Amino acid sequence: MYLGPRRRRRSSPVRILIYLVLIAFFSYLIVKRPELPMLPQPGPTPTPQKPAAEWLAEADEHYQNGELTAAIAAYTQAAEADPQNPQPLIRAARLLMMRHKLSQALQMAQRAVAVAPNDALAAATLARVYDWMGQYDQALDAALKAARLGPNVPEAHAYLAEVYADKGFWRQAEDEANQALDLDASNVDAWRNYAYVLEAQGDYRGALESYKRAIELHPRLSYLYVDAARNMRAIGDYDGAIAQLEKAVSMDPDNAEAYDQIGWTYFYLQDYDRAIPEFLSAIQADPEFGSAHAHLGITYYVLRNYEGAIESLQKAVELGWETEEILYEIGLSYAYLDRCDQARPWLQRALEVNPSSQPALEGLRMCPEK
Repeated sequence: MYLGPRRRRRSSPVRILIYLVLIAFFSYLIVKRPELPMLPQPGPTPTPQKPAAEWLAEADEHYQNGELTAAIAAYTQAAEADPQNPQPLIRAARLLMMRHKLSQALQMAQRAVAVAPNDALAAATLARVYDWMGQYDQALDAALKAARLGPNVPEAHAYLAEVYADKGFWRQAEDEANQALDLDASNVDAWRNYAYVLEAQGDYRGALESYKRAIELHPRLSYLYVDAARNMRAIGDYDGAIAQLEKAVSMDPDNAEAYDQIGWTYFYLQDYDRAIPEFLSAIQADPEFGSAHAHLGITYYVLRNYEGAIESLQKAVELGWETEEILYEIGLSYAYLDRCDQARPWLQRALEVNPSSQPALEGLRMCPEK
């Protein structure tokens, strides 16, 4: 039955007010409710840390294989994993020296001594780093301490011999070198430093034989071939020197010193076109190897490429190679380019090193003060 449209009921004002109050209350709760705590998110599964003993064993294996770059990295990891063990620090410092990273080697050696102040090998290693940095008095103090701490440690006497040789104390140097060999005739460093004592006195043939003995004991150490080559060059055997250096490069492509010494041997032969690529290879292997920048700059200077000489020689100075020759060659290069204002400061610096430097004095005559 059709009843027609229903009549709408009027809303009560009270009911509307109640609705408005409820809406406001629930809105307040939504705004003011406390933040729910974030559930922890799953992260990457932690990687187990390799024990220090494993890093040390890995580093020793790299060292035995002549892989010095990898050995240094692994020794560094071993030192970080076990900071109270001086052995990885000592071994890393020794190899960093062979890479001529002396500031890094010094840090490692100082850490080793701090960890083990009565360890003879740690003190001896610190002495050797000081010696290579030219800090001979500090080196002698540390080396004497090492010999006292470890009278039966061959490296303590071998490194002391090296310091004595660099200070010109020949008798003491030979005595310590011989004592190191008496303690351990199979110690590579004992033979290497005995050779160095002979080399420092100009006995290049005797030194060469001792370096060869060290090579026989450890034929994978590339820096020993560099030492042997240096003495071959000193006796005029340039082909033999290059052959030794090429062996060093073949077994250790990261050895910047080997490339540098190949180039320097070609420089001796006045074969500058073959020298330059070797210096560039050395710089590629180690951009911070100052000797290569110095030798490259000297070669450019001889070839009258003065712009190239200035760039390379100034880089060598930045890296610590501030010798009389390098300083006056920078000054003369500027002078030959008619840039006397830039030449004079370098020539003055050369005179600070050697007040009688004739090339520097000649350069200042070319560039008198106005």
